[in-house]
Amino acid sequence: MSQAGTEAAWQAVWLGRGWRARLLWPLSLLYGWLIRRRRRRFASGTVPVTHLPVPVIVVGNVVTGGAGKTPTVLALLDHLMASGWCPGVVSRGHGRTGTDVLALSPDVPA
Repeated sequence: MSQAGTEAAWQAVWLGRGWRARLLWPLSLLYGWLIRRRRRRFASGTVPVTHLPVPVIVVGNVVTGGAGKTPTVLALLDHLMASGWCPGVVSRGHGRTGTDVLALSPDVPA
């Protein structure tokens, strides 16, 4: 099964709320506990936090595909530019495994 097919299958399980989703529910409790623990560690200062010289907005979701992330980013860009900001977008890219960096400019073809 392709990566897209696998993601679609997991989404169907999770969003369907059937017996498979109920079977995964205990894992969601563990995941929630781990995330709360991680947040407490950042808040307490036991894990270093990097402070950037510019504001950062993160648009993400635990749902892949069709969650509206791209339209949200585009709307944010429009609003920020209309407000006089010069925003940039950083994207890892769907399914990306490489570590190289690619900077795009308006004259680079899609």
